[in-house]
Amino acid sequence: MRVCFYDDSTAFGGHEVMAIKAAAALSTCEGWAISFIIWSGNARLRRALEAENGAGARISVIENPVRSLRPNPLRAPLAWTSLVRTRRLFQRLAPDVVVVVQGRIETGLVGLLAARLAGFKVVSYLPMAHTLREMGKRLLPHFRDRINLLYYRLADGFVTISPAIEAQVRRFAPRTSIRIVENLVLADPAARIERGGARAQLLLPQDRTVVAMIGRVEFSQKGHDLLVRAVADGGSEPARHLFLVVGDGPDLDRLKAQVNAAGIADRFAFLPWRDDMVPVYSAIDLLVLPSRFEGVPLVMLEALAFGVPVVASNRDGMMDWIPPDLRFEPEAPTSAGLLAAITAGIAAARSGGPDAALVQRARRLCDIGRFAADWRIALGEGARPDFASPVPRATDHAGATER
Repeated sequence: MRVCFYDDSTAFGGHEVMAIKAAAALSTCEGWAISFIIWSGNARLRRALEAENGAGARISVIENPVRSLRPNPLRAPLAWTSLVRTRRLFQRLAPDVVVVVQGRIETGLVGLLAARLAGFKVVSYLPMAHTLREMGKRLLPHFRDRINLLYYRLADGFVTISPAIEAQVRRFAPRTSIRIVENLVLADPAARIERGGARAQLLLPQDRTVVAMIGRVEFSQKGHDLLVRAVADGGSEPARHLFLVVGDGPDLDRLKAQVNAAGIADRFAFLPWRDDMVPVYSAIDLLVLPSRFEGVPLVMLEALAFGVPVVASNRDGMMDWIPPDLRFEPEAPTSAGLLAAITAGIAAARSGGPDAALVQRARRLCDIGRFAADWRIALGEGARPDFASPVPRATDHAGATER
């Protein structure tokens, strides 16, 4: 089976990582030929693909001068040179299916349109499906949301990552096939190191409860500002803890300024993003994710696999995983809900960590064989015309469903 992944993003995030892992896993399957078209300027994406090939994958990496345009829904149909160039690439490769790595519906539209123009079957890999209004975007959100409805109708099928995100996609593509392929957990919980040694390695104190927030520092999505407000409002209780921010991003300097202005600098520590997260998960007591919107955060799955409790906003894929007492409303007028969830999370950490079934559910996602098999099913191995046939699901511990 010939599969062509298409990603013209200028960035490199979690859904790029998952798409690369999917391409690598499929490339080692007998009878599968995998190509991956990328924007020629995305050096991180190219290096990641080269690393997979160096580890035994067989991915044909093709660089294309076409990159994602903003605002994409308005500009993509007019980018004739890019559309013609990309259509010719698809025609030369002649794949059985094109997987457009979209992240959100507005990205990768040149690939989506070009594949349709070339007459190939198109599957959108879509880990998030919020409207622009839900994301708080200010540039013509109502108009762009209406146009985006048309793009949802171009895909022959969708691959997404959780039941909650599937429900989001269903709002815009009620009759299109949707498959769920849960994320692959990359950090190996078997590599966990002793907590004291991990904290010494990261220069963290041994005698404080460490509450971590891990990921891109961007207030509009990740909600770091909500955590600062909660710590500032919480009085003596959060003063006993150390809040560890791991990551980089456009709002990092702004975050540090807010922490200093609130007079709580002694309660925060900062670490840059790192590829090896094992010491971080080994060192922390609790992970907090106050995101305003999300897909299914990989750091949430990794923390659970390491036996670290997670506090999260009552949003999106996090609702499929986190117990109700550890969730909160991110847009609440006060910090009371977040503070209560953090208190409950610390209590869970001190009493042995997350529920054992939840930990085992997360550790199941470490299995690359499971990940490859799920992608093969999603892309219709042996039954390409039957992409729309449903995947059986089993009820999970919280009443949600998983594939």
